[in-house]
Amino acid sequence: MAGDENCLYMRQLDENRIMCQNAARQNVGYRNAMTDQQLQVYMHQQSINQANNAMMLQYLQSTKPVNCTIRAIGNQAYTNCR
Repeated sequence: MAGDENCLYMRQLDENRIMCQNAARQNVGYRNAMTDQQLQVYMHQQSINQANNAMMLQYLQSTKPVNCTIRAIGNQAYTNCR
C-alpha cells in the first residue's frame, strides 16, 4: 500500500515490490505487494467501512437540524450548520 507520507512516490523494483520515497524523493524502504489473502481482507474491511459510513450518513441526514450540510469523509462525519 502506498500514498502515506513515507511513500508519496514510488518506483517499481520488480513485479511484487516497490521502493517508497518521501516528499524529498529520498528512498525510505521497500514494500511488497499484498498477497491474495491480504487483498481480500483489505477489500472486505473497505466494504464494511463503506456500509458503516452509509448508515451513519443516512442516520445523520434523518436527524439533522435545518440548514446543515453533512459530509462523511473516511470514518468521520462533519457538519456545517448555519
